[in-house]
Amino acid sequence: MLREIYIDNFVLIDNLRLEFSAGLNVLSGETGAGKSIVIDALNVALGERINAESIKDKNKKAVAEVIFDLPDKAADFLRASGLMNDDDTEVIFRREIADGGKHVQRINNRGVNLSLVKELAPLLLDMHLQHDSLRLLKTERQLEIIDGLLPQDKELPKKVKELYRNLRALQKELREAREHEQNKREQAEFLERQINEIKNAQLQAGEESELLALKARIGGAHKLLAAADKIRHYLYQNPSQNTAYDLIASSLETAQSVSEDEFYSILHNDIQDIYFNLQDLMERLSSFQEQIEFEPGLLEEVEERLFLFQRLKKRYGCDSIEEVMDCLARLETEKNELDHKQLLIDELLRNISVQTEELNNAARILSDARKKAASTLGKKVSGHLKELNLPHLRFTVEVSPAAEMNQSGQDQVAFMFSANPGEKMQPIVQVASGGEVSRFVLALKTSLAQTYNVPTMVFDEIDAGVGGTSLAAMALKIADLAQYHQVILVTHSPQIACYADHHLLITKAVKEGTTEIKVRALNYEERAAELARMLGGEKYTPLTLQHAREMLSQKTGAQPSSESMR
Repeated sequence: MLREIYIDNFVLIDNLRLEFSAGLNVLSGETGAGKSIVIDALNVALGERINAESIKDKNKKAVAEVIFDLPDKAADFLRASGLMNDDDTEVIFRREIADGGKHVQRINNRGVNLSLVKELAPLLLDMHLQHDSLRLLKTERQLEIIDGLLPQDKELPKKVKELYRNLRALQKELREAREHEQNKREQAEFLERQINEIKNAQLQAGEESELLALKARIGGAHKLLAAADKIRHYLYQNPSQNTAYDLIASSLETAQSVSEDEFYSILHNDIQDIYFNLQDLMERLSSFQEQIEFEPGLLEEVEERLFLFQRLKKRYGCDSIEEVMDCLARLETEKNELDHKQLLIDELLRNISVQTEELNNAARILSDARKKAASTLGKKVSGHLKELNLPHLRFTVEVSPAAEMNQSGQDQVAFMFSANPGEKMQPIVQVASGGEVSRFVLALKTSLAQTYNVPTMVFDEIDAGVGGTSLAAMALKIADLAQYHQVILVTHSPQIACYADHHLLITKAVKEGTTEIKVRALNYEERAAELARMLGGEKYTPLTLQHAREMLSQKTGAQPSSESMR
């Protein structure tokens, strides 16, 4: 159950701590006293949207914190999420809001994302605010309620949703494939032309860089040949004087003549290495000269080839011949895919047929489960509505075929309602009055609470628009509900407030130019005074106070203590 709410620097609240008990907890006070602010803070702590204007003093953060005792389902969820220890008996939600909208959400002092908070909160509490009645009357919300009543088949709605989305994806792929098929011939011819153009070029990796180097060498061939001749002249071929080769040969002979000496023996070997290196060098020079003695017209051939490369690179948006070759591979892949498109269409048609049958089967099973849940809920709600002073009311949950299959399946759900004998059943949103809607919401929430086993239920002025004997019936129903669940109720009705196990009074006052909201738990006499105010206004009479005491005594069996009378 909800044990405590702590609020700091939130709207009109400076600092406030509220404690709750089991049973029925009533929050009352003048209109505008701040009851809704407390409920808003509870909502914010549990992950609902925040408003930057909620911060009272912009120089510090606002805080909303709530503490719950842990039921088993919530404890299992927290353990699975790694947010509690085995000996923990409570869970703390905390939301810190800074100016500018920045906020931090925590569970048990650990930062978490809002999606996790919103997944956990329904295991602890069900909240009904004043505007929620309209949402409950919407058909999509009614379908959600029925699906929430499928504990043994809880995965069915998810399965149907997944199958539907998969089917839609296959159908979209089929449409795109067929649209592509219409342009297949023209696209295939275009791809074929591109592929042949690149293939006919007979490209080779690294060819472009080799041709560029060859072009540079052809252009500088005369200079290169002259340099080779000059080196040969210095080293090997100079008829007018000794060359380096001749001088080294003479040196080698001289060293050979005295090689019996160890020094000259080593020197002979070193000179011999130089001699052989010169011979190797001359062979390399001769080979190089042969290579750069190009055939006539070779430069034109090279330039024509390089021009082809430039044209292909420009046409296919590439920076190199290697990229053009990669482009060829992609074009061939695309052409193959195009050729096999009909095979893909046939496969898609088979998959769509299988997926459609599987979806229809799952949707039928889900529809049967929904009809059983709808029948059970209709009987439960009808029973509660009769206890809420609507004896002639007829209520059913109608599950009928939807206009077409959708991600929720093949059903639409409508809460059908007839308040008076002889009136035909119609959607509740069309025919129910405000008071009837309030009682219907209470009956529905009571029925759902029994199924979901939610520990805490919060109602914000659910009694609005209800009076007389109907209000008395509603008060009894809420009191009965509070025997099995913790109920927190914001109300202006003394008929309901007199059943409270714990009554909190919210007041608002102006102190030194600043509005301040306070909350205090009421004892017996204070409760009687508050009921008298709710009955007769601020200037209630002694008779009204006596009536309030009688309400407390009759409804709760409580008697004023001697201390409270003093």
